[in-house]
Amino acid sequence: MKFLFNARIGIEDWCFRTGPPHALAILRITLGLYLLIYWGLMFPNITELFSVDGLVLPFANSAVLTAPPVWLAYLLFSLFFLSLLLFTIGALFQIASATVFVFYSYYWMLSLHLLGGPLDLFVILILFILTFSGADRVYSFSIWKEYGSLNEWEAINVFPQRLIAIQIAVIYLGVGLQKLFLPAWKSGEILYYSFIGNRGTPVAYLLARIFPITFFKWILIFTKAFEILLPFGLWIKSIRKWFFIGGAILHLFFAITLGLWWLIAILPAYILFLTPEDAEEFCEAKLENLFSKLKKNS
Repeated sequence: MKFLFNARIGIEDWCFRTGPPHALAILRITLGLYLLIYWGLMFPNITELFSVDGLVLPFANSAVLTAPPVWLAYLLFSLFFLSLLLFTIGALFQIASATVFVFYSYYWMLSLHLLGGPLDLFVILILFILTFSGADRVYSFSIWKEYGSLNEWEAINVFPQRLIAIQIAVIYLGVGLQKLFLPAWKSGEILYYSFIGNRGTPVAYLLARIFPITFFKWILIFTKAFEILLPFGLWIKSIRKWFFIGGAILHLFFAITLGLWWLIAILPAYILFLTPEDAEEFCEAKLENLFSKLKKNS
């Protein structure tokens, strides 16, 4: 009985206590900036992607998913973009986050289910969780308006932070196991042909010309091993830093060679694997260092 009691206390302390909101605030800001760029690049193509004048094939037959006229498509997208901006700065956060979640889901079902990447569905899930997370309780317009300072903060429940971190770990593990067991990923040929295929960048073409197939085999072996170990290493405090660095190197490598730049958006979310208190300490230390440098320069 004592073991069960201690286990329950441990689970409650890990998942359901309150703590500093800094990790989720960093996620809110970095995710918001990424989405502003991601969706901002689509603005010139609203007519083609999201209006009746474009080639729109909705996920399902529904009146809600009927492509709107061009003027309405621009109006809806403008409201969506305004909500993204409010989400990022933490103003009217719950309303803004819920609005972004609804619009993102709408655009995915309207068009992006054919054109978007796998990150879109994960972002939609994160937006839903963040709506009820209190991610605006520090470094936000709301906090500045209430306290006159961006550094003031209010404690929030740590469960949303833990839940998103678990989701990231599961995705890494799933991708790693997929590469481990699928027949196509047994040799380095799949990576080699990816480097010389449509996704390949000039750097990838250069590597494919210089190195033999064995080089790609070893890259694939390292990638599979690292992706399987990564979801565990991110949780272990003593070795976490090295997995942070390794994850950054891995994503940068595939961004440079295969153009998978959107994967870099995952890197700021690594802060979720810190405890809320460690995340607060990290953010405060970085801010103090920044202010010290600014003071010296001035």
